Amino acid sequence: MADELTYRGTVTYTDAEGMTKKDLNVQMKHTLHGVKRIPTLLYQSPNASVEELNIQHLEEPGSEAMHDLCNHAKNLLEEIPSRVSTHVAGIVKRVNNLVLNSKDTVRAADMRYAVLVLLQELKQDRETSGELVKLINTLADMQRICYAAAEDRSMINVFRLTNVSFLHYLMIKECLPGEPSSISSRKLWGQYIHSLRDHVPINYRVVAISSIMAENEERQFSLLKRITKSSASYSKPGHIITNILVRTHFQDKAPTSSDKHQQNKISKAGKVISSERTTIPIKLLRKYPREAQTHCERIPDFLLPGYGVYWHIEGEEVVFHDGPNDKPNSDGPKLHHFRATSLKDERKYLQQKWQECLEQRVRVPACKLWVYEDQKLIKKVTTTFLEMDHNSGPDDEITSMEDVCEVEDHIEMEEQSESDSEEDEEVIRVERIDPEPDLDIETGDQEAASQIEASPRILVLHPDQSPGTRIRMERRQITMKSPKICCHCTKILFSCP
Repeated sequence: MADELTYRGTVTYTDAEGMTKKDLNVQMKHTLHGVKRIPTLLYQSPNASVEELNIQHLEEPGSEAMHDLCNHAKNLLEEIPSRVSTHVAGIVKRVNNLVLNSKDTVRAADMRYAVLVLLQELKQDRETSGELVKLINTLADMQRICYAAAEDRSMINVFRLTNVSFLHYLMIKECLPGEPSSISSRKLWGQYIHSLRDHVPINYRVVAISSIMAENEERQFSLLKRITKSSASYSKPGHIITNILVRTHFQDKAPTSSDKHQQNKISKAGKVISSERTTIPIKLLRKYPREAQTHCERIPDFLLPGYGVYWHIEGEEVVFHDGPNDKPNSDGPKLHHFRATSLKDERKYLQQKWQECLEQRVRVPACKLWVYEDQKLIKKVTTTFLEMDHNSGPDDEITSMEDVCEVEDHIEMEEQSESDSEEDEEVIRVERIDPEPDLDIETGDQEAASQIEASPRILVLHPDQSPGTRIRMERRQITMKSPKICCHCTKILFSCP
């Protein structure tokens, strides 16, 4: 580490000699933070500019739908048995053992098939809750749309994928509340669900998800391993590569039916997926108002035509017109293509449409709206868009937001009044009487150091303090994990001590 840091010019040779292993490790992490490898297309000409290579508009999708769906489904199948009844947990474990545990290597196609089999079993079981069935059904529907052919991409499917991914996110919150029992919080709420909810629907607006999947290409790895283990001569290193090239050449020409049989099996099991319109209970939109506004910001072009065109309220549910029998409206959004637009332009397009919704006071399926200007909150709006008295049919139009909203212009005064109304509490910050020693732990002592426990805090109260005073202790953490941040949209995925 000292040689690497001095070679990069981060520290001098004199400073490196006086630094401990711990200091070198910290400095190395800080130096290599954010460092990426050279893009593949720049290997031949690493000194050339992107304009010279005509790749200045090249974009990374920001998600790998195949891995996101597979790993997210794997995490759900691991967490659900600890949150449901013994009978339902037995169904999940039985499907997991029959479909997945019999495989030496679990592929993404195997996980897709396991989700469909589980959905069919849960629908036939009477003790399974409707929320859990909807959780698995939305996951299966997301798989169906992501693996659909490029010819099936339409604005209705774009609308449905966005709605289904949002509903799936809400179902996770309802079915798996609190801290996970079998997996970590980062696995449940980390990059997989973030990509499926935030990145995949936007990517689908520009390009078919199945067109950017590398499933068929990644299958070549298992083929190369199988050929090498079965027929390669390890005593002759040059024979390994030649053997692979010859056998893969004839393998491609030989008719294989295993992949086709797998797809037919998944297609047959996929008939169990519900194809009705996406419906979201109003109580969930009221319970999670910020998530509801975030969803509206992803579909503003579908909300601009007005109430009744792409959504309406029916009873206690918001119904989105994204079923197989629904047709795109002439006033609705048009399908974009990656040859004419980019993901960056698509995000700007959605932001522009959302601003138009706010300026034109369009009715949206949200009970509260937070209005920002240059990332600064300037207004908070409490709407009555989800009230029953607005369920007057598709022809009803909202002419003015003031007619249905209570606008709170003075955010600071509101926050001040809320803080005054709360119960007065005295916050006592407790510090350690004995300071924590700086331990330089070597590699051999890590095992012993892991058994060291923090010293107890000593709380000193004022003699005049009443016993009923609420005390909040601010404890200093010995170790703190860094927050997980998405490198594409700079959103904090999860941060925990």
